[in-house]
Amino acid sequence: MAAIKGIIFDVDGVLLDSMPVWHTVSWYMLKDMGIEADPDIGNEMFAMRIGDAAEWLIQTFDLTLTPEEIIDRIDRRIEEAYRTTVLPKDGAGELLARLEALGIPMVIGTSTDRSCIEAALARLDFGRYFRRIFTCTEVGKPKSEPDLFLAAMEELGTRPEETLLIEDGLYSVRTAKALGIRTVGVYDYTSRADQKALEETADHYLPEGVSLNKIEGFLAPEGAGRR
Repeated sequence: MAAIKGIIFDVDGVLLDSMPVWHTVSWYMLKDMGIEADPDIGNEMFAMRIGDAAEWLIQTFDLTLTPEEIIDRIDRRIEEAYRTTVLPKDGAGELLARLEALGIPMVIGTSTDRSCIEAALARLDFGRYFRRIFTCTEVGKPKSEPDLFLAAMEELGTRPEETLLIEDGLYSVRTAKALGIRTVGVYDYTSRADQKALEETADHYLPEGVSLNKIEGFLAPEGAGRR
């Protein structure tokens, strides 16, 4: 099997330990309004699109805000977290530096808005490692569709078998696998319910508590087997 010549990185749950922000943002927003919600409210809203989540909050808590006002409050709180407090996953900086030293080009493929990603990458000095950031919003399709991955490979100049996706989302790994892209599934607590399926689907799997540095061992042709 061909050696890896280009890498697509997801950000949330892979490079950044940012998923808790998304799970708690509505709870904190409601707390600011004097409303005590269930701390697990994020689990209820996790699979909702942002507009649907705003409507659900209005109906559930009898809010007088418009959906647009709720989305704006959520967006501002999330962007502030990316700009100031979100931390990298263990080994992220070391892995990026090593991949740069190996001369492997890298791009970002994310469902999160560009402003948040750019803010976090700039603060952590990670942005310099990536040729380009691809977002689902700008591509116009979610990662359950192939469009973002096709655009990323065009930027990298790689064929699917020469490309590696590093991702915590099961649906994204399935999309990439269908294209022939090689994959590393990364454990993240907020996606823990999918971990068995993720491990079975991805070519390689990084379990809980293992540094991202281990991914370097998956790059060579002889590392193509499951680990």
